Amino acid sequence: MTDLNRHPGQSGLSEHLFPVPDQFQEPLKSTCGECLIQTLRDIARHYQGKKDNQAYAYFLREALAVNSDGQSSELGASMRLELFQLYVNTRNFEEALAEAQILCSEFQKSGHTQRLGRMWHNIGMVYSAQGKLNEAAEAYTSAVGFHRETGELTSLGQSLINFGEISAHLDRIEPSLKALSEALHITKMENNRRGQATVKNNLGLVYHKLNMHEQALNHFLDALSIREDMQDAQGKASILNNIGLVYRHLQQYENALENFQNSLAIKEAEDDQSGMARSLNNIGIIYLEMQDWPQALDYFQQALAIKRQQMNAPDIISTLNNLGEVTKQMGQVELGRDYFRQALLVAEEVGHHQQQAMIHINIGELELQNGQFEKARVILEDALQLADELNATKEQCEAHRYLAEVFDDSSEIAKAYHHFQRFHFLEKELRDLSTERKLADLRLQFELERKDKEARLIREKNLELQEKNQQIATQKEAVDNLNRELAGKNEELKSLNQELYEASITDKLTGIFNRKQILHLLNQEFSRALRYQQQLSIAILDIDFFKRVNDDHGHLAGDEVLRITSRRIQEQVRNEDHLGRYGGEEFLVVLPQTDLAGALATAEKIRLAVAAEPIKAEGAELSIHISLGISQLKGKLHPDINALIRAADEALYRAKESGRNRSVCADE
Repeated sequence: MTDLNRHPGQSGLSEHLFPVPDQFQEPLKSTCGECLIQTLRDIARHYQGKKDNQAYAYFLREALAVNSDGQSSELGASMRLELFQLYVNTRNFEEALAEAQILCSEFQKSGHTQRLGRMWHNIGMVYSAQGKLNEAAEAYTSAVGFHRETGELTSLGQSLINFGEISAHLDRIEPSLKALSEALHITKMENNRRGQATVKNNLGLVYHKLNMHEQALNHFLDALSIREDMQDAQGKASILNNIGLVYRHLQQYENALENFQNSLAIKEAEDDQSGMARSLNNIGIIYLEMQDWPQALDYFQQALAIKRQQMNAPDIISTLNNLGEVTKQMGQVELGRDYFRQALLVAEEVGHHQQQAMIHINIGELELQNGQFEKARVILEDALQLADELNATKEQCEAHRYLAEVFDDSSEIAKAYHHFQRFHFLEKELRDLSTERKLADLRLQFELERKDKEARLIREKNLELQEKNQQIATQKEAVDNLNRELAGKNEELKSLNQELYEASITDKLTGIFNRKQILHLLNQEFSRALRYQQQLSIAILDIDFFKRVNDDHGHLAGDEVLRITSRRIQEQVRNEDHLGRYGGEEFLVVLPQTDLAGALATAEKIRLAVAAEPIKAEGAELSIHISLGISQLKGKLHPDINALIRAADEALYRAKESGRNRSVCADE
């Protein structure tokens, strides 16, 4: 690596990584710091003109290295801004962010609030280009805060527009609409027609997300009218594309195609490669939904060729997915599988985990339809694991749905039933979330319409303002009362759902997991141990002579013995272990990442703890002992959990036969 702290003029021309043009060699020998900086910047400009970005960046950094010796901080900031812009233009986003962070730190120290606001806006744009939308939203939030502090309305409006757009992509509808409404107010105050068109377009996208198609079209048409007045072809093409999206959602495919093709024609005339790829992809989707597979395939392939050149990972993943779907529908299974795998590779390279989960599901569905049940199972279980780690409800739901089909086709009814239950539970959860969102969206729509109406009344009928405001206040109070009532009902429902869930997995007498849940957890740990080649042991334990307790002291005493015994066992196991009531007086302990020796040690701790002191029940003091059978997962010996349980059960039997009150391993 080049040492950027060295003094170029002192180290000799030969040490530069790039040739120094003849006209700069003599000035570069100067010992004057300011002169050296200017010469290095001139060399950088020389390479900029030749479009040699590596050399351009190199000599700018050399100039920065000299400047760090105590020259102008203002000059250093200017050069870093130049470097930042270069890295953005060349899509070297990590380097761009590194420069931006340094600049923010310097602006913070020097109190340059105005520059801080602009820099955070630029950082938001970089994150957005990377597809890191949460980080982009945070950056724009910082920018908005600094712009409010300085009172820069134009900059504030632009940051609000970008924040509103990003929030809409993240399905954060309320903050999106609030930001865009404020931005629209600012652009109208400043008579900023271009800004108004942008806000109207983004509002159209938000209303489209809300399935409020009439409002979406109205905003798009307002934006289109402004772009046409401005003779802004690029802006017009973008809005035509968005109008096509609305018609697609309404399944008015001919209207959608007309708008997408008009948008494509403009993009081609402007040689806008990114816009062409977007329009081609959208046309492909229309043909896909019309089941015109050859046309869809052609347009998706054209879109992919452009997107590969631009190296836009999210768009490449989307189009590869579309190609996989088309070729699957055409019966070209191998080609479909290849497209899905290409999409998966790109998603893995850029770390798009949710996309990875969805692509796994697409591949799993393809394998399922092709009768490859084992392949489908493995892929779908990977998808489910990814979705569980991300807490991605939609992907979890889809994975459980197809896994239920896999196990049903494989006649594994218990597993099919489990996944079928999870699918329906998550599907209901998604419906509930959708209902909550619709209610929130309706409240937002009401609030926005109220504000628009209020603004018109202020302009047109000042005399009626008080009466109208009173009506609005009454309506708002009614909505607030409804919101409070709904919030209370939602809390009740959440509490009830939690109680029902806990009841479904808990043994009522002992409070530990019931048989169904402990077997479910064992199945999970069994799959995990096989997949990652980890240790797994289990212990089945039985209370010795428990029938005598019931016969001699009654069932209430027996119940108390079960409760206290389960509590003593629970105190001896780790947080990562699982304890459940297996049946009657039998308990099952699942010990992940534990070998046989470790399991035996745990079993002995449990046995001694249970017998440590008598149990008081129904006026009697009962000495309770237990016997334990232990088994460890050993590859082919235990192809499923039933074999593992059987081995532990046989060991328990030997413990009983050997005199009880002892722990016996399966291989003894």
